[in-house]
Amino acid sequence: MSVVNNPFTFKVQPENLLSSITKKLDADFEITENTYLSQKKINKLELLIQRKSNGFNTKLEIILLKDNQVELSSVLNSKKLNEKIGKIVILNSLDETPSQQNDNDFTEYLSPSFTDESLSLAIRFLLYRIEAEAEKNIINKRFSSLLNGLDDVIFSLDVDTLKLLYINDTAERILGISPEVLAKDSANIINYIYPDDIPLFTDAKRILQQKGRFEIVFRFLDKDKNIRWAEGRIKLMKSGNNKRYEGLVTEITHKKIAEDKLWSTQLRLSLILKYLPNVVLYETGAGHEYISDNIYRLLGYTAEEFLQDRDTFRKIIHPDDELVAESNIVNWHKSKNPEILKLEFRAKHKMGHYIWLEDYLVKVNSPNSKSFMAGILVDITQRKKYESDLLKYKEMLEKRVLERTQNLEQANKKLQSEIKIRIETEDRLMKSEAIYRLLSSNIPKSAVFLIDSNHHIYIAEGKELIEMNLMSTDLEGKKVSEILTEDQYNYLEPGLKSLLQKKPFRLESKYLGEYYLINFIPLEVKEPESLLGIVMIHNISDIKKTQIELKTRAEELMRSNADLEQFAYVTSHDLKEPLRMISSYIQIINKKYVKQLDSEAEEFFSYITESVKRLHNLLDDLLKFSRVSRPSNTRTLTDLNEVFHIACKNLELKVK
Repeated sequence: MSVVNNPFTFKVQPENLLSSITKKLDADFEITENTYLSQKKINKLELLIQRKSNGFNTKLEIILLKDNQVELSSVLNSKKLNEKIGKIVILNSLDETPSQQNDNDFTEYLSPSFTDESLSLAIRFLLYRIEAEAEKNIINKRFSSLLNGLDDVIFSLDVDTLKLLYINDTAERILGISPEVLAKDSANIINYIYPDDIPLFTDAKRILQQKGRFEIVFRFLDKDKNIRWAEGRIKLMKSGNNKRYEGLVTEITHKKIAEDKLWSTQLRLSLILKYLPNVVLYETGAGHEYISDNIYRLLGYTAEEFLQDRDTFRKIIHPDDELVAESNIVNWHKSKNPEILKLEFRAKHKMGHYIWLEDYLVKVNSPNSKSFMAGILVDITQRKKYESDLLKYKEMLEKRVLERTQNLEQANKKLQSEIKIRIETEDRLMKSEAIYRLLSSNIPKSAVFLIDSNHHIYIAEGKELIEMNLMSTDLEGKKVSEILTEDQYNYLEPGLKSLLQKKPFRLESKYLGEYYLINFIPLEVKEPESLLGIVMIHNISDIKKTQIELKTRAEELMRSNADLEQFAYVTSHDLKEPLRMISSYIQIINKKYVKQLDSEAEEFFSYITESVKRLHNLLDDLLKFSRVSRPSNTRTLTDLNEVFHIACKNLELKVK
């Protein structure tokens, strides 16, 4: 190993030093450029060294003092030296070696009597160190770019001073304030937290000291002053005496909006099921096994009983209805685009009796899971009974009409026309009633309003809103008084007051030519406490029109019956007058010529007198029968001997 005294001091040529360096370099390194510079205080050899395996270039400076009188501090403080490149400084004496070196200072110091090996070792050390630092900077830039590209805000705080040590660029995109401004004064962040949520951070430091982590959900104001939701997680990190808070803030505004919509939907559904006790909601297939608790009120079975044994429902269907229902369901499943399937069948209650059910079945296609079926069961027992009663009434009415037409042939045409009108009117009424009950049970032709304690419309739903030229979005959030005229509000005010008193109330109203039945139903719910009640509006225009038409037809029928009764009365009176004349003259003839009549003539006069009496009685009976207001026919015992005797009397002359 040769010893090289200060080559520049002793006039050693730079190329000799360059040759010595080249020989000692590893084979993977190559000097691609070299420049010798002579300055006022120093001589400098600049080298550009490339690593062959990866093409990395490193700039290196070898600095030698011109004489022993040059101080090291003056050389290192020279602005002409590039501190970002590697430097090897050959000292005048060992006393000038710095006691501490900066981690970012790529400078090595050699004694005046350095060797080729020590110079080569210093060069290799600087080359590897500079390359490692460059790779570290690349990794840091990539990591910083990755952090800045995240949708989450990542930050670091000093535990003692709460000074912001780091925050990624996501904060600037959301809040509109740069990381540099936040770093100068971390307290600026408090201005972006929603005022009502600031107290949530009061115990953050205490919880972090105790548990080492703190989680919170809060609202904040973005750069446009819009309220948004965020979820924050902060953790206490310790490294020796160094302590800091590392935090991650994730925006959850979309999640909160989705949760609110889900809660609103669930609230609407629960309210509908609560106030329509004869309606049951169910789901089946693809793991969706659900049935609402109303099934107990409907069939006497609990929801758990149905879910534990899926054949329960099939077992309770009436045998006469089971095959038809199964066939309809199979054909419905085979359809490529199945619509809503409507079924009617009887089901056996747990107590043993049967009830009529209407089933609305729909196939639900979910983008994230297999399709399943959902349905609504509605109790239509009362509707079926009503339809049966109407059918019996119609049959009875037709029988009465037939009897009247057979006994009143003179008024047949007129009565037939009136009866036909009456039957058609009652048929329309029956259909209107049936349709109304069906639609009411499934909330068609209805609108439902959920009102809070301040008379704001919390929810507005229903198909009838469209018919009333109203939209849910235009109504929700507004006060009732804002969307009604003064007269309309005064008309509905008693119902709104009844909700405050927890009393149901109903009234009728007319709007845009339609008749409506308005029900005010107070709510008994704990959450939210601000909800006051439900206002349900049903369109009853069809029933009103039918009632008015039926009343008109009934009045016309009463007038017709009165005319008919008067006609029968006058007719019978006119017919009785000739009978009285015949009876009177028979009596006069009988008295005047009694002595001149033989026994056969007297018998003839008795026949005439008896026939006149029977005809008189027949006219009286006809008059009574023609009265519409007479009581319904009742069956009584009749002496057939007397009837036979009268018949014989009538046929006596023919028999003889």
